[in-house]
Amino acid sequence: MKATDVAKYVIDICYKNNIQISNLKLQKTLFFLWIDFYLETKKSLFDDKIYAWPLGPVIPSIYREYCAYGSLPILPFGNEGSELLPITEEETKLLDTLIKKYASMSAYNLVEKSHEGGSSWATTFRDGLGNKFEIPFALIKQLGK
Repeated sequence: MKATDVAKYVIDICYKNNIQISNLKLQKTLFFLWIDFYLETKKSLFDDKIYAWPLGPVIPSIYREYCAYGSLPILPFGNEGSELLPITEEETKLLDTLIKKYASMSAYNLVEKSHEGGSSWATTFRDGLGNKFEIPFALIKQLGK
């Protein structure tokens, strides 16, 4: 699955639940969704690479897609919805719960959470030495955060 499909779904769920989501918040939400979805299902939510940027984990294609919004809320456009995601009904319910959990947090709190010591972002970023380095999925799976 592609991160763009998951991002559109996240934006749609947020819009339907009156939750504002900026590009920064979307990036961190996608990161934590990937982790929790994997821990629960042992499946990758998407295959796009995640990188360690100064404000936390980033999927560059998603950043470029929504950077024009700046810190403003992203609005859905087109046919977003679970029918675009090749996941089961049970996995959709899990994803919806996780989206509401993370998207309800502030962008600041999500950044702080991603920066926790021992996280895959912190292990990769290493106080800037690993700026814009890929965060390997193997490391995310190993650390579970």
